[in-house]
Amino acid sequence: MPPTNTLTYVYTTREDLDALLSVLGTTDRLDDNDGGTVSAAEQVYLDKAIQWATDKLNFYLAMRYNPVDLSQSWMVNDWCTIVAAYFLATRRGNPSPASVLDLYQAAIKDLELVHSGAYEVPLTPLREVGIPAWSNVRVDVMYNRDK
Repeated sequence: MPPTNTLTYVYTTREDLDALLSVLGTTDRLDDNDGGTVSAAEQVYLDKAIQWATDKLNFYLAMRYNPVDLSQSWMVNDWCTIVAAYFLATRRGNPSPASVLDLYQAAIKDLELVHSGAYEVPLTPLREVGIPAWSNVRVDVMYNRDK
């Protein structure tokens, strides 16, 4: 059974997916009964794709970045849209179109580089400073002055 909680911040929308796949492309990937429209039951798959893609990005980025800051990044929006599009393209067990697969692999490669610390998300502050605020200091009790 999938989780029932929803994320506070999501990094993509239906409109973003429509811009990447086209309105017809998104509808085709959601319309299981070939009715020409997306029913309420099929809408759940879109919500799941967006949640899954956001969670996937949080897996790579949340340790270093605050979700509030990530939700305001264009780069994160692009990555999330690509990951959600890949989810929609493959959710029925179909192979992903080569164009979506190429975008997905490039996005995951970028996310791995950000996760490793080799790159940073542009114009997005890190969660905390990368230097220690306090280090362990040992006082030598043999000195009477200047401790």
